[in-house]
Amino acid sequence: MPAIDNFLAAKRIAFIGVSRNPKEFSRMLFREFRTRGYDVVPVHPDAREIEDLVCYPSIDAVTPPPEAAMLLLPKPKLADAVRACGAAGVRLVWAYGVTGEKEIPADAHAAAAEHGLDFIAGHCPFMLLPDTGAIHRFHGWIWSLLGKMPERV
Repeated sequence: MPAIDNFLAAKRIAFIGVSRNPKEFSRMLFREFRTRGYDVVPVHPDAREIEDLVCYPSIDAVTPPPEAAMLLLPKPKLADAVRACGAAGVRLVWAYGVTGEKEIPADAHAAAAEHGLDFIAGHCPFMLLPDTGAIHRFHGWIWSLLGKMPERV
């Protein structure tokens, strides 16, 4: 899936819905991207700062704008977030999930298509990052065995 490689090649990535709780999974993912040298931008309507970085209330408030956005939101909020990304000019959008494309609601897929976005739906970035941890490699191996691992170019 070329969109995955394009997403991982982006330098500035907004993390929409990254948790205020430092122990939550979304913060682990946020930190992993930051550790790997990405310019990560936290987006959360109720936080002013996350991990010592300015936190923006919405994707359209992020300056300079990011190249990509990781959506870490409840399913009912995904379609609106996808639309907001499209309206803000963010062309690469990844809706986090662990069980594949079918996990992401149809309205989020439709919103991505409506805005012509490169949309990655329902995959865990940890299993697709190079040199990832053993548990994530194992997750990717299982997905490969099941024929669910997205293809990369």
